[in-house]
Amino acid sequence: MNIICMHKKNVPAASYLGEEKLRYLDITLLLKGNMHYSLNREPVVLHAGDAVIFQKGDLRQREGARDVEYWSFNVSFDETDNLPYYHGVLRQCISEDLQLILDLAARVSAKESQSTEEMLKNLFLLLYYYLYDKSQYSKDDDVIARIKNYIDAHLSEPLTLMQVGSSVYMSPNHCNHLFKKYTGETITEYIIRKKMECAKDYLLNTDMPLTDISSALGYRHYSYFSRQFKKMMNVTPTGLRQTHIWSEKRKIAEEKRG
Repeated sequence: MNIICMHKKNVPAASYLGEEKLRYLDITLLLKGNMHYSLNREPVVLHAGDAVIFQKGDLRQREGARDVEYWSFNVSFDETDNLPYYHGVLRQCISEDLQLILDLAARVSAKESQSTEEMLKNLFLLLYYYLYDKSQYSKDDDVIARIKNYIDAHLSEPLTLMQVGSSVYMSPNHCNHLFKKYTGETITEYIIRKKMECAKDYLLNTDMPLTDISSALGYRHYSYFSRQFKKMMNVTPTGLRQTHIWSEKRKIAEEKRG
């Protein structure tokens, strides 16, 4: 590994960079302002707190920018480095921990000693793996969002774990494990909770018959729907609706007396 260039810039204007096929890794971390890049001819806008990673072979282009502060790392690797590959934009990834790494890199680079280069390499590796972990978390977060969107769009169906896993191209077990890891509940628990919340809304805000509500949420048998509703809401569907109706009637009567 060879650190070609490492610097922090706080400039009134960052220069334009024409399209170039990179021969090295380029990481830019934006601390202040906005910057417009192109990654493999796809537009990328960085805001303060974001980072962009270009790998060797990527096409990079940058528009000029005003009043910006950023860190830039240009590093070349050989085959023995064997680092995980990733590129793209990481949103709001500049945390206090990452800032400590950058501050330490600045102090180390200001000193001239035999160990300076080795220390900078180690700090860069720490930075690289920190951002890599962030990139993996971002991917997982995107998967969780897609799982939730799929479930929310198919609440009227008798959803299965197999269906949900297929929607994000994962095995049912891996999909469920990932979902539980990041949300604290299984996919089945999430499905039931969302269905029961939807059922509650129907019960309180519509005149739909109870069996129609059950069918609208993908249940073939009302009795099973009713048991699940009571287990989650601590009241039967009939009981909730009757309580709501009684409450509304009492409210109307009180308003008339008032």
